[in-house]
Amino acid sequence: MNFSLKAFSEVDQFSDFDKMYASNPETFKDYLKYLPELNSFKQALKDKSKQEIDREILVEVLLDQYKEYDASSQSIDNINALLDSQSFTLTTAHQANLFTGPLYFIYKILSTINLAEKLSTHLGQKIIPVFVLGSEDHDLEELNHFQFFKQQMVWDTPQTGPLGRMTTSGIDKIIEEIAPRIENTPFGNEILDHLRAAYQRENYGQATSYFVNALFKDYGLVILSMDDPRLKRKFIPVIESELKHQSSFEIVNKTNAQIETSGLKVQAAPREINLFYLDNGIRERITFENGAYKALNTDYTWSLDEIIQLVHKSPEYFSPNVILRPLYQDSILPNLAYIGGGGELNYWIQLKNLFEHYNINFPVLIRRNSVGLIKEKELSQLAKLDLSLDDLFQHEHKLIDHFVKSTASIELNVDQEKQELISIYDQLGEKAKQLDPTLKASIESEKTKQIKSLEMILAKMKKAEKRRNETAINKAVKIQSKLFPANSLQERKENIIEHYAFNGPNFIKALKEHLDPLEKKMYVFEL
Repeated sequence: MNFSLKAFSEVDQFSDFDKMYASNPETFKDYLKYLPELNSFKQALKDKSKQEIDREILVEVLLDQYKEYDASSQSIDNINALLDSQSFTLTTAHQANLFTGPLYFIYKILSTINLAEKLSTHLGQKIIPVFVLGSEDHDLEELNHFQFFKQQMVWDTPQTGPLGRMTTSGIDKIIEEIAPRIENTPFGNEILDHLRAAYQRENYGQATSYFVNALFKDYGLVILSMDDPRLKRKFIPVIESELKHQSSFEIVNKTNAQIETSGLKVQAAPREINLFYLDNGIRERITFENGAYKALNTDYTWSLDEIIQLVHKSPEYFSPNVILRPLYQDSILPNLAYIGGGGELNYWIQLKNLFEHYNINFPVLIRRNSVGLIKEKELSQLAKLDLSLDDLFQHEHKLIDHFVKSTASIELNVDQEKQELISIYDQLGEKAKQLDPTLKASIESEKTKQIKSLEMILAKMKKAEKRRNETAINKAVKIQSKLFPANSLQERKENIIEHYAFNGPNFIKALKEHLDPLEKKMYVFEL
């Protein structure tokens, strides 16, 4: 696939954070331990080497989890390599979206795989790509759907609690519902086979991991669910500290105040206790009220001694929220960097002081690749409209304005007339002031009215030009909507299935050949 690159700063649809983090990461230097660049990794590796990681438990858990998958030799070799103190990881993470959800789920994994390969060469050491599945998340409404050829497919289930522990009951119906649309495509049956095999697993978390493994196992990706009592046991000191002292609330709020003072936005607000009580069917916030600990919306209450005893006996009942989850992740992994989207990195920058408090090395924060996909026929249609690909990287109203101006039969501005009008009223004002100084204010008021009238005339001229070119404008907007549906990023809407059905594993392979998150630009691929 041919591709081009576009700086984040030149794409209206990216957030201010994305643009700033790509073009001037030094803005965030107070909240980063390392700048997001290749030269940072030697120091990150040196610093992470000082942190104690229980590699044997990590490998034991991973090998147990991989008994459920059709594992590749590359992935198993990478898991076993984690026993070596000279092997490190690059990590990305995501919630357990149905059928992987939006395309950026795929892009963040490919970004991690490619950067791991690049760093293995650069550092001369084994760097392993790890995908951490957020199987403890309980936000069903956010995760139970995906877009399939612009249709919203939804898994309706009465189950509650952590998604990863739910059964997959009912998902088979969704697979059979989408099957007629893709089973006659070149690779439709292949992706359907992957889905059917995956969602026969015992629970939703295993099913999601199975499907992700089917897509990426040839690249040595290691998939980890942190919902395991052996891993939670390694996090007991932090859980206990959170319950007793609520340290993260004070530390992160102090950082947040600093971020806001510097004119930046805060992404996540800490709770006084940043833990959930976790059980099958339950994931509820833990609070401290009237001298007792309580799991909201349940009858569970504990004294301090009782809840600490429960932590040591059964740490699997405790689940970190968005503030503590990164800390948990980097306490069990020999991790050098986190690869995530702008929203994720925006809350990660709030956590450096929290990591330092617990003597856990804060990783390099790398912005994952963003990708847009556009078809050759759409580029041909653009050319017929005398528009270029570059014209699409602006808000819809700007595109329309640009098109109207470029195709107008007359010059659509009244700048000259406006200057002449201003000049006339300024001269009148000076003359009137000599007769009566109070007249100048009324003349200024009249000048303002006339300028507004000119602008109204211009708006009517533009509207008339839009009507004259309505068909062409609609075509331009339709093409733009393929790349930026609803003025959002395509990667936030579309799903892997429709692309895999037509292109198979070559779709992933072609992306992998080119993506590099250190490029800090948007990739636009021509299909």
